[in-house]
Amino acid sequence: ATLNCQIDLTNYGAGAVTVTAASGTIGPTATSFVMGQYETCTLNSPASGTQWDYIDCNAIYSGASGVQSLASGTQALGTAAIASGACATTIQVVVTGGTTSDTANVTYETDPQAVTGYTASASGSLFVNAFMTAGDLNIEVCNPTAVSITPGAMSLHYSVTSP
Repeated sequence: ATLNCQIDLTNYGAGAVTVTAASGTIGPTATSFVMGQYETCTLNSPASGTQWDYIDCNAIYSGASGVQSLASGTQALGTAAIASGACATTIQVVVTGGTTSDTANVTYETDPQAVTGYTASASGSLFVNAFMTAGDLNIEVCNPTAVSITPGAMSLHYSVTSP
């Protein structure tokens, strides 16, 4: 059959979408189909009919996994002394819809080798933990050394993604 019409549909929304024909059919007998989140579908119609006879759907952009960005930004870390073998008060960044299965990524905003407490030292340096709980990105700065460390000003860039 000669191609009469082709339509490309993309679902960038927050979940599955049902596509329903206003008239005619989609395929031999169906009047609707479901598109997944982050999916694009191509529909083709022959020149001689009222049905969409071909549907091809594929995952798009954020990879086939449908990865979704939940949050990103910059967070300043504290500058109060952190005792030996302790962690500073956990910083909680609200991540709406965040869960423990999401991925948190953090990177230093500036070179840590130039900031007191984060630079390499024979006596040790601070380390940063980042982890997710329901609705929050949690950031901890911990001191594994035998002495108290008063860190210099440091900020982190963070991003949280959901599979």
